[in-house]
Amino acid sequence: MFDLRHLAPVQGGAFRLGFSFGLFVSIVFVLSMPPLNSL
Repeated sequence: MFDLRHLAPVQGGAFRLGFSFGLFVSIVFVLSMPPLNSL
């Protein structure tokens, strides 16, 4: 894993924002998929 201790506060905030956005998109993508048992 990356060592984030050297990052500036602004970069850390951007990282957390990007991670939260990515997680949200992943959840929406998974929920929008049809159930696997329908195959």
